[in-house]
Amino acid sequence: MTDHFFQVFGHVDVGLLTVTIPESDDVNFCVKYYTQLYNISNNATTATRYQMDDLLFLDDDVDLCNEDTVTVDLKGKIVIAPVPQLSNDSSLNCSLDDQAQLVHDKEGLGLILRTSNFNSNFNSSNGTEGDTVVASLYKRNDSQLLQNLAEKNPSGKEMYLVRPAIEKQFDWSLIVILVMACFCVSVGSACGG
Repeated sequence: MTDHFFQVFGHVDVGLLTVTIPESDDVNFCVKYYTQLYNISNNATTATRYQMDDLLFLDDDVDLCNEDTVTVDLKGKIVIAPVPQLSNDSSLNCSLDDQAQLVHDKEGLGLILRTSNFNSNFNSSNGTEGDTVVASLYKRNDSQLLQNLAEKNPSGKEMYLVRPAIEKQFDWSLIVILVMACFCVSVGSACGG
């Protein structure tokens, strides 16, 4: 049986990673995730909560595509990992689900990549268990801010992932623009002969 990899465009969803800080405002980070690999809660009150002590920030030299570079224990941790550099040797490159599966196999709670600029190919039949977090931060500096929050007095701080409800509203200004465009084209063609 041949593995079929495909580029995911329509199945990427956006959510929030929220850090709750006692007696202070929450801090939100924009994340992207694949619903085929992990589906985050749409309700903040029922979302799975993780302690900030559960976060493990990997160094830049750790590559989840190469198991030999992973020398720390991932058990019970949400791994914040760098995006692996693409190699000219395609046998060294791995997909997002391969990286998430490695974290899952080492009994990690999940994988959050530091930035959303990565190879988004994955094998849809290789999804990890539904409780393994698979997401990525939108901005690289968000990783540093998250690390600062985790390191500075982590007790009492929690984080969770949530998919906020976004209401789609019809914008009447589009109708006005359409009417104006039709009017201008009509008048222009009538004047032009």
